[in-house]
Amino acid sequence: MFKYKYMISAVVLVYNEEERIVSCLKALKWCSQIIVVDMSSEDNTVELAKSLGAEICIVEKENNFDLLRNVGVEKAIHDWVLMVDADEIIPLKLANWILTELKDPKFDVYRLSRLNYILGEPMKGNGVWPDYQIKLFKKGALEIAGTIHNFIKVEKDSLIFDIPNNEEDMYMYHFTTNSLNVFLDKMKNYTEVQAENEQGNRNPFYVFLKEFLFRFFRTKGFKDKNGLNYSVLLAIYKTVIVLRTKYQKQYDYKSIKSDLLKQYE
Repeated sequence: MFKYKYMISAVVLVYNEEERIVSCLKALKWCSQIIVVDMSSEDNTVELAKSLGAEICIVEKENNFDLLRNVGVEKAIHDWVLMVDADEIIPLKLANWILTELKDPKFDVYRLSRLNYILGEPMKGNGVWPDYQIKLFKKGALEIAGTIHNFIKVEKDSLIFDIPNNEEDMYMYHFTTNSLNVFLDKMKNYTEVQAENEQGNRNPFYVFLKEFLFRFFRTKGFKDKNGLNYSVLLAIYKTVIVLRTKYQKQYDYKSIKSDLLKQYE
C-alpha cells in the first residue's frame, strides 16, 4: 500500500469529533506515531482514537486552541511532525509522495493545499483554494505561537516548499462547515479571539461590503455552487469581528432601571 515507511509523528487536535476522528486516523496509517490532543471531549472521541492505536493527551479547552498543538509536538518521538485536524483526510497518493520525499528531504517545512468542502460542495472560489497550509515540518523549524489561524512562526533559516497540487489527490480533503450551525459556532468562538487583535474603529457596513465584493468577485466566489451564500457568510464574519471590538462592554442599565423604579416609591 505504501511505497516506503518513514518515522513521522502525526498530531491531531480534537474536541467532540466522534463522527470524524475514525476516517481521519485511518488515513494516517502510514505515520509510525499518532498523537491525539483531546480538549476534554464529552463524546466518544477518545475511545475511538484509542481503538485505532493513537496516543492520547487530555488538555483543557481554551479559546486560542491552536497553541495546544504544542502538547502533541512535545510528545512526538520523531524528527518529522505532521499536523492534521479531524475534518481533514490525506489521500494515499499524497501520503506516498510525502514518504518518498522524506527519504531525502531538501526542505524543513512543507505546505499542503486543501480542497475545502463547504456546505456540502467542494469550493475553489472565495479565496479558499489552493488554501496552502503548513502541515509537515521538521522539529525546530518553526514555532507554534500567536493568534488563532495565524499560529505558526517559521524560523528564518528554515526552507519552505509548497507541495504541487496539479494532480488529483495531491491535496488534502478538508470537510469543513458541513452545516450553517457549524459555521455560526465557529464564528462565535473565532471572532471572540480575533477581536482582541482588531485595530482601529472601522465602519461595519464598509467592512461587510468590501469583504463581500472581494470574496464574490475578486476571488471568483460566483463560480461555485454555494459561492454567493458563502461570500455573504464570510462578510458577516468579518463584520462581527469589528462589532465585537465596538461592543465589548456589557451594559446593565442599572441607572435607567433605578429611575423607573423610583416612580413606584
